Amino acid sequence: MKAGWEAPLAVLILVILAAAFNAKPVQSAADIAAWVQSVGSLLAIIAAIGI
Repeated sequence: MKAGWEAPLAVLILVILAAAFNAKPVQSAADIAAWVQSVGSLLAIIAAIGI
């Protein structure tokens, strides 16, 4: 795999997260738990790809 793909991937993920947060802002504790789970899942997928 070519080097230098990490930064564009990080920017893409941040844009997607910002759009999702704008569409569904946090309103309750259940929303916070859902956001933590979704961010953790994305990080786990990225770590699995990296390994």
